[in-house]
Amino acid sequence: KIAAVEEDLDTDFAASGLEAMASQWGVNVAELDRYTNMMLKTAMLSNTTVTDLLMAQRDTAAMFKSRLAGVEDEEAFATAMALSSMFVEATGKSGRESGTFWRNVLQRPYVKDSRKFLEQAAQLKGFEDLDPYYVDETGKRVQKDFLTMFSNILETAMKVDDPSAMTVLSEVFPIRTIGGAESISALVQDLKIDLEKSITILKDMGELDEDATIDTVDIKEVIEKYIGNILEVTDEDIGMYLAGLQDTTQFSAKGLYAQWQTTIYSVFNELKEETSDAMTYLTAILRKFEESSHQLSEV
Repeated sequence: KIAAVEEDLDTDFAASGLEAMASQWGVNVAELDRYTNMMLKTAMLSNTTVTDLLMAQRDTAAMFKSRLAGVEDEEAFATAMALSSMFVEATGKSGRESGTFWRNVLQRPYVKDSRKFLEQAAQLKGFEDLDPYYVDETGKRVQKDFLTMFSNILETAMKVDDPSAMTVLSEVFPIRTIGGAESISALVQDLKIDLEKSITILKDMGELDEDATIDTVDIKEVIEKYIGNILEVTDEDIGMYLAGLQDTTQFSAKGLYAQWQTTIYSVFNELKEETSDAMTYLTAILRKFEESSHQLSEV
């Protein structure tokens, strides 16, 4: 499936990336197709490749799962997909850089110094949502989940007309991973443009009011609707998407080629040293098949 979408896919990387992702998220073989579909749906909805998503997950999957511990596994994974793709699409940076960014951001609001800073900033007018805690129905003071915390920070930075908003972000966003202090403002603007695109799509789908704008919507609600679209993916969605990319012959040939590569990788990864002679002979046989392909096609 992935190879059919990305022509220059490194199948070895994809196989190892899926294996690492499955291991960190605790995904079994029976569930892997479902999680792959969610990655493909994310790529469909954004200007992001599955390779970028796998790169980001390689560095952050375990941290996303930990920070979203109170959320069902599939929803947590869809959240990781949504946030990872937002950074890549908004900035044009790679999945590897996305992984570095989120690895830092996932920690910052929960580190003692940053948490204390956000509590102090929340005392200022317009910055109230930055408080990392809320009071639940029992009157207990509870720490906000990561999606709520990130949405609150982003919304404050976008909607508060105050230069100090960038100072707040500098305490939360890892400056060195996004190019310096001046890049924080650019990052917020890029994310704002990306969210505006999402709002337009959601309005077209009837999921938001026609008069909704970035200034009137709840940022968390927009991100949650994006997450919901990823979660709702079906086999039929992916089948139609793949079928629309290329004609039947091309699709079948690429699918066969990708399956062959993945199978060979899995088999030899298990056998390793014991297969060195076998690989030598198999390579020679395959080369003969390649050289005689025109003759074989006539059989």
